[in-house]
Amino acid sequence: MPFLGWIKFHRKSLESRVFRNSDLWKVWTWCLLKANHEKGWVSLQTGRGLTEIEVMPGQFVFGRSTAAKELRMPESSVWKRMLKLKSMQNLNIESDSHYSMIT
Repeated sequence: MPFLGWIKFHRKSLESRVFRNSDLWKVWTWCLLKANHEKGWVSLQTGRGLTEIEVMPGQFVFGRSTAAKELRMPESSVWKRMLKLKSMQNLNIESDSHYSMIT
């Protein structure tokens, strides 16, 4: 699915706890840019074969290894920052054995 559309930042973001931590800010903005802006379907290769997943606006399918490559960070660092964003109630993570859905 091609990335289309735009996102909007508020200057108030400069005052946020997320902005004060450069790696956390990097992961947060990556999440904002990855989130779908319209309903769509994603095909994933899983142990059972090919799986079709419906992705709603504001969601994206997350895998640690892919995220680590895109962010140029260790997998453990990416996951810790995702959990931090979840604890700050910036996002929600729903996981199964093959992928996580981020909202």
